[in-house]
Amino acid sequence: MRSSVKAKFTHGSVTRHLVRVTLTNSISLLSLYVVDILALYWLARAGDPDAIAGVGLVSVWQFIVISLCLGLSTAVMTIMSRQVGAGQPDAARTVAYAGVIGMLALTLIVSLLLLAFADPALRFLGAEANVLVSAAKYLRMLAPAFVAMALGQICIYILLAHGQNNRAMIVVLSGTAVAVALDPILIGYAEMGLAGAASSYAVSRMVALATGMYFVLMLQLIRAAPAAAVLKQLRSAFLLALSAVLSNIAPGAAAAYVFSRMAGFGPDVLAGATVADRVLQLSFGAYFALPSAIAPILGQNLGAQRNDRVVATIRSGALLVLAFGLVSSSLLYAFSEAIASAFQLQPPGHDLVVLFCTVGGINWTLIGLQFVALPVFNVMGKPLFSAVANWTRASVGTVPFVLFGAAQYGASGVLVGQLVGNALVAILTFGLCIGFARYHMTACCASWRQRKGSILRS
Repeated sequence: MRSSVKAKFTHGSVTRHLVRVTLTNSISLLSLYVVDILALYWLARAGDPDAIAGVGLVSVWQFIVISLCLGLSTAVMTIMSRQVGAGQPDAARTVAYAGVIGMLALTLIVSLLLLAFADPALRFLGAEANVLVSAAKYLRMLAPAFVAMALGQICIYILLAHGQNNRAMIVVLSGTAVAVALDPILIGYAEMGLAGAASSYAVSRMVALATGMYFVLMLQLIRAAPAAAVLKQLRSAFLLALSAVLSNIAPGAAAAYVFSRMAGFGPDVLAGATVADRVLQLSFGAYFALPSAIAPILGQNLGAQRNDRVVATIRSGALLVLAFGLVSSSLLYAFSEAIASAFQLQPPGHDLVVLFCTVGGINWTLIGLQFVALPVFNVMGKPLFSAVANWTRASVGTVPFVLFGAAQYGASGVLVGQLVGNALVAILTFGLCIGFARYHMTACCASWRQRKGSILRS
């Protein structure tokens, strides 16, 4: 079978490509968030706030693991998309192979560390007493499944780099379907609690991995390579991934800080923060999908020197963020009480969820602009800018605002402080992205005209 390697994003409507890829990626991510929030719902029915609080703390470390994997996956996808756009499919296949090998090694190390140091890792976030027991048990059951999750994830990004969006969505949905079926059985009816949630997650990730590898091999998007070639590609990918990891891990560091502050207000508040975090993921999952949608479109068009389409991609991305954010904010506000009541939380946690649904949407509409800026920096060869932007949001845009909010208004102040600070940094980052993109494309055009003139003169 011939490999279907084409630069699909260099032709046709940029807005249509962006909407289609974002929708595909969003459905994939939203399906995962639906699974998370359903698992939390079934755990909440047991009336154990300690278990819910434990899930929230474990989710911080889970997010950090996912961020590490996303960093390498994004690096591999960025390199591959530019090679596909430049008509170099063989090089793209070698990068895919190196990416899979690197991902396997990375997640094996991380999973073993989490298994060995689960208790201190959770105490660092403020876990104690029953919350620590529940969280440590859950983390140790979840850690081995991170390997399957990561390998399935890189398969998805290999498919996305080649424009195989529908197949990438099928990979995610295959695992999601398994989790949706298993959660009520294992958590609810079998009353396995956290063990049921972890088992459902592990089985769903293995199904997604099997589906992803099937598509990647069927389309011949990966090819084994000598060790020297693998190491060379891994060196390039890890250099790019280093900045991407630094960038992606920043929100996890911010979440760790915020959850540690929330832990000081008791398990009921921590349970409410956990639910609010899952509501955020479900409501604004499209934003998290946007960078992986923008990156291959930018990469292919930069590789093909289509700067007009690069500008159109950035503009369309910003408009999509604002439109989606306004709709999502309105829905959260309208159903705030119903959302909070569904999880049977005690008043402190219930009130925190209502507050997020009331004021969180408009702030996250603005925060979404940063998700447009980050892939622009990455694809245009300045991934360090992404890392600086994310760490600025995680530090300057989080710590002072949370400290002030906590001192003045308690747990509610922690939530609102983080939202306001993050939104301010996101607006600034998007403004810098516009200026950098203009400078980069002007410099590239001048260099291309100079090379073309030299060739003609020779």
